[in-house]
Amino acid sequence: MVAKTAGMSVGEIFNQAQRSRVSHAKWAGALASKRAEDSEAFEETFFTCLQHVLLVFKKEPNVERVVRFVAEFAAAAGEGDEEASAFLGNLLERLVDYSDCSNKAVRYRSCQIIAETLQSLSEDADVSEDTVEAVEQAMVVRLRDKIPQVRAMAVRALHRLLDAGDDDTYADCSLLPRLVDLLSTERTAAVRKEIVANLPLCEATVQPLVARTLDVSEDVRASVYHVLACASNGSMWGLSIADRALLLRRGLADRSRGVQTRAAEMLLAWLSEEGGCGGDVLKLMSALDVETHEADVVAALQILLLTGNVSAAELARGARDARAGLHTPPDAGAPLTPEEALLWRVVCEQLAQDANAHGRAAMNALGQAANVEAATAGDHAAALEAALPDTTEQLVALCGRHAEAGPAHRFAARQLLLVAARCTDLADSLGRAAACQLVSELLRRAPAEGATPEGETGAEVAAWGDAVVELAASAFVGDEEAGTVFLGALAHMSKCWNMEDAACRVRALTVGQLMLRRLSSVRGALDMTVDGMTLPLVVDTLVARCCEEGEHPAARAAAVRCLGSYLMLDRPGAASRGHVACLLAAMAAEDVAVAADATRALCDVALVWGPRCLDAFLPAAAAEGAGADTALQRLLAQVAAAGEALESAAAAGKKAARSRSAKTKELLEAERAGWASRAAAAGVAAEGVAKLLAHNHLLANGRTSAGAPAGMDPAEAAAAAAQLLTAYADPATEEAPDMRQMLATALEAVAAMPEGGGRQTIADALLPAARRALQHVTGTGRSAKTTAPQVLSFGLHLLTVGGENGASVEWGVLLERLGAEAVRCHGSGGSIGKTYVGALCRCLGTLPVPTQREASAEELGNLRAIAEHLVRAVKDAAAVKDVRAFAERVGAAADAEEDGGEVGQGVLDAVLARHLSDRTLPGLPFDASDSSSSSEEEGGAARRARGGRTTRAAAPRGAKKGARASEDEDEGEESETEDGSGMETE
Repeated sequence: MVAKTAGMSVGEIFNQAQRSRVSHAKWAGALASKRAEDSEAFEETFFTCLQHVLLVFKKEPNVERVVRFVAEFAAAAGEGDEEASAFLGNLLERLVDYSDCSNKAVRYRSCQIIAETLQSLSEDADVSEDTVEAVEQAMVVRLRDKIPQVRAMAVRALHRLLDAGDDDTYADCSLLPRLVDLLSTERTAAVRKEIVANLPLCEATVQPLVARTLDVSEDVRASVYHVLACASNGSMWGLSIADRALLLRRGLADRSRGVQTRAAEMLLAWLSEEGGCGGDVLKLMSALDVETHEADVVAALQILLLTGNVSAAELARGARDARAGLHTPPDAGAPLTPEEALLWRVVCEQLAQDANAHGRAAMNALGQAANVEAATAGDHAAALEAALPDTTEQLVALCGRHAEAGPAHRFAARQLLLVAARCTDLADSLGRAAACQLVSELLRRAPAEGATPEGETGAEVAAWGDAVVELAASAFVGDEEAGTVFLGALAHMSKCWNMEDAACRVRALTVGQLMLRRLSSVRGALDMTVDGMTLPLVVDTLVARCCEEGEHPAARAAAVRCLGSYLMLDRPGAASRGHVACLLAAMAAEDVAVAADATRALCDVALVWGPRCLDAFLPAAAAEGAGADTALQRLLAQVAAAGEALESAAAAGKKAARSRSAKTKELLEAERAGWASRAAAAGVAAEGVAKLLAHNHLLANGRTSAGAPAGMDPAEAAAAAAQLLTAYADPATEEAPDMRQMLATALEAVAAMPEGGGRQTIADALLPAARRALQHVTGTGRSAKTTAPQVLSFGLHLLTVGGENGASVEWGVLLERLGAEAVRCHGSGGSIGKTYVGALCRCLGTLPVPTQREASAEELGNLRAIAEHLVRAVKDAAAVKDVRAFAERVGAAADAEEDGGEVGQGVLDAVLARHLSDRTLPGLPFDASDSSSSSEEEGGAARRARGGRTTRAAAPRGAKKGARASEDEDEGEESETEDGSGMETE
């Protein structure tokens, strides 16, 4: 081999190295021999050949092979004698000089070779400190390079220079903060991915890496999970419990299949021997805190079961043989831990789902495929039987034992209740009787001594109630049997409990709400009596009492929820006036939780029966005095308060951040939390109104007791849509992204309503919403801003995306309103008015113009008058193009005679008069001068200067001529807006 390569030049070796990586070791040896002969001549020739590689920016396989070959040769040189180490230092120093070259290809390839060389160096490589410092400084500078590929290679090169320190914490590393800061500001996904891949897992990088799981690039998100799976052999002990659950929640539910795969790999790494759990799934569940992050642990277990890393059948058979798990005798042994109970619930549910799925597949298949599916379903059913106790009575007894063990075992008891409700056959009379008896006992169980009302509320208590209702739904047959058990429990409470205790009242109200949720209709339960207790008596005494002011907030919130469930079961009648009054009063309560629950209850009732059904039962005083309004208007007032609450919360948060006093900071933080809670309560109203608007086409078929439509009329729907559009664009809602996303989704659903009715609602609401947004101005002078353009832009999106529902929209009326607004506001309001008119012109230039069949001659004449005026008046370069497009389309739609002249000024004056008398529009925040007459005078003077010629903007050919004339005028204006260099300004 030496004889074959001895006569080859350095250039020929480079040519051979770019063909394949397999022979790189051979050619590296040949280069080493050349260097040993004459190091100075070798280096001169080597760098001359290398320069040809540095000039290639495009990624090509042969160039990448040469880069890799140079890095391998240089890294091997560092492990030899002093002469070889000197060559390595000279190479790195030469590449550092090249990294500052003006040619982007040279910078990119220099940084790439530096990165590949450093990555290939062994731990004992001999590199001088001066060379390392020069490389570090050069790569830090390249982190700010304008070429993303150069920045990515600089990040890769600095990875090897990170100093972990003696304690492996990277606490004294000066490079790590630079990479973390760059990760938060970098715009290119490839560079962010490179940073993520080269960040070590330590205290300073955990939160930045977790934050990148929300990156817009799926490659970056997948890289995060890959790094977390590989870091420290997949150990999760460097992460907090909250971070572990958050990573699983985001990764396993990611919309990208690749990210889901990487997240599953991270989960398997945590379960492995190296990850710290040693393959013990219960240890993994304990590390995730099942009681706090139940849904995340369930998702993780489902992945483990689906991938086969945990076998449900083996677990079931092992528990049966060892008499463990659900086979634990009810009267012996310790209760199941939360991890064990949740594991068996997920295992049983998975086996039941698989058995049912394969059973249905067997019914739909034929021949051998049906036999295979039936056999698979039988295997899963057999495994489920092995996991469950021998009889349903034993499982119910096990549930009862855990329920009696106290609040500490409530989580495990709830899991067992769900197993009994979802995975057992309660058709057996003995099993069903035992389940009914257990439900009755659970409902009658009094709160523990010393229990507080707050302890009877919360997510865990609500989940416990859901499990009881689910078991009751499986055990009871019909509303009569369920009503008897629930009313019997309430009768027992009224006789045996101390109802003066707020905790007992909260528990009783919770049972009442569970009863109402179980009933399919209230009519069958109205006449039911158990031990003197009836449903109307419960509502009129216990519920009405707890809805009053002065009641404990927890009890009042529970009563409000109970009353809402009661009103949803049957159409509100004459007796409902007091109930609606209770909800309205609670909606204005000082306690935020009570107000939110009351708002949600009113919205739910209105969604079932229609908002107009509630109007008939508003308090009589509201119909006489000031403030008489409908239920919808009260909800809209709540929505309007959301932005103010969010602004106040943000202001309090800024003050708290600037405060140096710990006491003042604490008070401001409490104030901020209070405003945030109020904003959340107002967000409930926004969600309810959005649902009402999205389902208004269904509510329109309902009728009130007086025979009127139960849904909103067009004017009310437009007012609701305008309020939601304003709230969506409100800058304050940026602090509530969930609310903004909900509003966007709801408004898109409204626009997609069948038969185009939703788009007409958006069209009617667009200008009122823009006027409302125009009232909120931030900044002063030239820096003043308003969200009205955002409202118009989003409304334009709703009206134009997917044109299948736009046939019934009255485009002529909408264009006339927008055009009249543009005419009125043009030249007024300073910078705010200019941007507002520009957004209006963009709508005019984009929305469809009705044809002669879709609009009357009068409507088209009005549009022509508006178009002619705007063509003459608007001078802004961006708006002129939209105005021209609008004028041309109006002229083509009007199809006027060729010799027809301009539309008279009287037509435009009449349009503006109607616009000024529009009662649905809020006032303008600035004085809008009537620019139509002055523009007309200016236009007449211009025509006299041109010899009295008239531009025929209405006729097609006239419109084109006018467009060309305007184009000539605007070209001169555009030239004045450019800078002196003739280049576009950023």
